[in-house]
Amino acid sequence: PLYDEFNNQAYDFMVLKLPQLIDTKVVPLQKLNTDSTYPIDQQSLTVIGHGLLNEDDETNDRPTKLQEVTVQYIGDCKPYDPNERINNDIAFCAGTMPDGGKDSCQGDSGGPIYDDNGLQVGLVSWGIGCARPMR
Repeated sequence: PLYDEFNNQAYDFMVLKLPQLIDTKVVPLQKLNTDSTYPIDQQSLTVIGHGLLNEDDETNDRPTKLQEVTVQYIGDCKPYDPNERINNDIAFCAGTMPDGGKDSCQGDSGGPIYDDNGLQVGLVSWGIGCARPMR
């Protein structure tokens, strides 16, 4: 309900709570983070998705198998977001900074980002390119 088409870097998601599992072969993430002080700076997190493997790929170059990448929680987004679009009350940054190299990409939006214990700490939303240094 807080989504604003003119400020689409915030509240650009929704959560559906299903009354039952869709497929018993898949174990979904079931724990959601409610602690605003977690995760901590530089903590390793995992992102999964079917997004592009390179920002220069065409949209029909998406992988056919689910991809996984480890990124680090970034406690202070300001060095990476010069236009200060990040609202730290509702969003955070993650990546392999400052060198780049691994990241989520177009098509991963909406996918989970979670810790080593399977606690979902967020969703992929948007970024500046994919795996760019300092972005």
